[in-house]
Amino acid sequence: MKDAYTHSTYNLLLASHDFLTNNSLEIPELLFLVGYSNGGYASLALHQFIEEEGALEVTETFVGAGAYDKTTFSKSILSSDQNLDFLGTYLWVLDVYNKTYPDLNRPWDFYLNKTYTNLIPVIDQLMDLPDAEMNPTVLFTPEFMTGIVNETDHAFIAALEENQSTNWNWQAPIHFFRGSEDSLLSPINTLLASQTIENAGGQVDTTILIGEDHESVILPFTLNILKEINYDLY
Repeated sequence: MKDAYTHSTYNLLLASHDFLTNNSLEIPELLFLVGYSNGGYASLALHQFIEEEGALEVTETFVGAGAYDKTTFSKSILSSDQNLDFLGTYLWVLDVYNKTYPDLNRPWDFYLNKTYTNLIPVIDQLMDLPDAEMNPTVLFTPEFMTGIVNETDHAFIAALEENQSTNWNWQAPIHFFRGSEDSLLSPINTLLASQTIENAGGQVDTTILIGEDHESVILPFTLNILKEINYDLY
């Protein structure tokens, strides 16, 4: 999954360079990577891939509200005994992992309690409701939750670890953004990612946009980035 993000975007960047060169156009000296939510995760993964390949040079990366630490974030969800927003979104992500990794490919009754596996249309309805609110202990089976929280479900933990995007000796600076009221992606994602990267010697900044949730933060996130790179809006 992580490779799919990085290779496709990296190849597009190389193709853009070829296009500019073939048409005698100037290639910009600066390369900024910007992404929000899933795009934030993808941009951080691309940053690492570019530095590994060495053919391009990242100037700075700006990311907002991404799920950077997959394992810790999954544990925080599955160890929660209270109603959480966005259970439909988490369920959709679970479905993607289950279909992508051959070592998983499990029936729904491994993941979900009988109430939901006996009513397949309910599962579809939950996946169609990004803001569905539900207690994880009601939705998921104890076996699945325990396997993730205790890391005994080695196949699923391996899939999560494969998609981590913080384990690298970072060279170009990274600026994290998040809204203080974001209930889709908990602060632990940004906190752990920034700490891990900083401990590895990377240059990190973090901006918390007060009063903004996962959707409302997009505009101030964008405006902050334009200000950071001194882009003239007028």
